[in-house]
This record gives sequence, C-alpha cells and structure tokens, in this order.
Amino acid sequence: MVTAPTAETRRTVTILQASLMTGVSRRTIYNWMHGGKVEYVRTAGGAVRIVADTLFRACTKERSG
Repeated sequence: MVTAPTAETRRTVTILQASLMTGVSRRTIYNWMHGGKVEYVRTAGGAVRIVADTLFRACTKERSG
C-alpha cells in the first residue's frame, strides 16, 4: 500500500527561492500563504518552507486570471 505524500515529504523551497522561481515579490508569496493559495510548513527552527508543487499551481492561477 502506497500512501500519499504529505507536505513534510514533498519538495519545499524558501520564500526567497519561491519568489525567484515564480518572478513575483516575496510579499506576493506571503499573500499567497495567508490566502491559502500555497501550502507551507514551518521547520523546527521556525523558518517557513513553501511546498513547491502548490507554488506552481498558485502561480498558474494568478497569471490566468
């Protein structure tokens, strides 16, 4: 039996990496986080990591209208 990947097992990126990858500002990434457009996790040290596959979905939706 195969289980679905969780946010903790999928590829994650930093806020800065996410903004560079998508071409939007860091503020936009934070807005997407707070608006529920992307999934994110906090590390044990409190840093935020964006789940990469949700980032690309949010970017595509934002640009398509």
